[in-house]
Amino acid sequence: MDINKVILNIIRNGPDRVVVDAEGTAMSWKRAAECGIFADAIFIRDDGWSLGAPTELAEVAYSLWPREWVCCTTLAEMEKREETS
Repeated sequence: MDINKVILNIIRNGPDRVVVDAEGTAMSWKRAAECGIFADAIFIRDDGWSLGAPTELAEVAYSLWPREWVCCTTLAEMEKREETS
C-alpha cells in the first residue's frame, strides 16, 4: 500500500466510510455529508481502507479496528501535507 496515494485519494474523494453515531454506524462520505456529518479525523487501515469521523466520534472510529490503523490524522493535516509535497 502506498500511503501517499491513499491520502491523495481521500483528499479528492473522501474516506471510504464515515462514522455517523456513537454505535459506530458508518456510511459513505457523500451520504454522511448529505446528513450534515463531516469527517475531521481520518483513519487508514493497513489494507488501505479509510474511515472518517467527526471530531466528537473519533474515539468511536478508532475503537473499531485499533490494531489495524497505520495512519491516524485529520483532513486538514492531509490537505496541508499535499500542499507542501
